[in-house]
Amino acid sequence: MFYFVNFSGVPKTQSYDQGVLFEKLVKKIVDALGFKDIELRMKISGKEYDIRAIAKLGGRTLIGEAKARRENQAMPVITSFVGSLDHEDLPTDTLGLFISISDLAPDAKDWLGKTRKRDRIEIIVSQQIFERLAQIGYPTTQQLKKLSASQFGMRTGDTHLLVSDQGDFFIQTLARNNEARIKAFCVYDSNGNRIEERAFGQNIKNRIEDFQELFFLPRPQNFVTNLDDTPGRIGVDKEGAGWFEHKLPA
Repeated sequence: MFYFVNFSGVPKTQSYDQGVLFEKLVKKIVDALGFKDIELRMKISGKEYDIRAIAKLGGRTLIGEAKARRENQAMPVITSFVGSLDHEDLPTDTLGLFISISDLAPDAKDWLGKTRKRDRIEIIVSQQIFERLAQIGYPTTQQLKKLSASQFGMRTGDTHLLVSDQGDFFIQTLARNNEARIKAFCVYDSNGNRIEERAFGQNIKNRIEDFQELFFLPRPQNFVTNLDDTPGRIGVDKEGAGWFEHKLPA
């Protein structure tokens, strides 16, 4: 999963900040794909594009669409984007880049596989973003899981990417080896260095609801958390449902 946080901003601007931070991530990926002169949110004869760039070799034009929403991208979104490649003011060999933190919906995948323009379209969605970042030096999720398991002696859960005004970070969730329940998390920067500042971990807990109940581990240590208590029934326990109840389906 992806999180976007402007730690210098305020929660009410979160939606705007997410868009700006995602654009910064997109520029890194487009540059890694071999493009320069990257422009964001620009118009061509009245048509707005999220991305425009020029290939460093050959000068081929790229136009793109970037989606930072968690809902799967439905077919109308893809068909509209592919149709925009035929704008009369674009070269006929223009490459289309569609990048999204969420996956394509099944109908979108099916349609995309059948379109004749498939060779002119680059799709980077969901976990493929992690793969692209690994190509420019970020650690892979496999490396982070192996590293955190070795350092903390715990079982690893999901690996999340946090894009912020302070840089890009990976949040690795952790569970004790004899337990199924995720109760803690650790953080690494984009070079794979572990973050040991407790204040930074607390900032994550304050700004991202999904981690509020988890214990931040700056380094290997024994810890006790409210999640060690037996979960109460939803709606009965005075503290309400815990992280475990919220994250698993009924």
